[in-house]
Amino acid sequence: MKRIDISEVASLVGSLLILIGSFYTAYRLGDPYAVRRGGALLVIYSLLFAFRAHVLDEEREALERTANGVPVPVFAPPKVKFEVEVDEDFRHMRRSRVMLTLSRLFRVHLIMAGVGEVLHGFGDLIYIQLFGEIVTSH
Repeated sequence: MKRIDISEVASLVGSLLILIGSFYTAYRLGDPYAVRRGGALLVIYSLLFAFRAHVLDEEREALERTANGVPVPVFAPPKVKFEVEVDEDFRHMRRSRVMLTLSRLFRVHLIMAGVGEVLHGFGDLIYIQLFGEIVTSH
């Protein structure tokens, strides 16, 4: 059974909320440019998950160093220092899980950034094509 990381769920739920929210805001305000702003927000949101992937990559490197007998740096996070003490099976399992989460986060980040850029560039046109003329619902 594949384990889903909370970062994946948060990125997907947050992305959907941003997309739905931007189209709803465009509808309520009668301003299709709100979709473009939602696209820009989605790109920024995807950067948060790029940072999460960077942190996981550092953890993976630390695990590989400890597996190869290289001492853990003094300033390593406590989690990494603890894992130096555990057995090789646990270290291998953790490395595998970190690698899987990294690859998933990377794919999700690319999709989020791509969709965000398309909406940022063409969101108003997409909105008009989908919903026709702009009607203010005040």
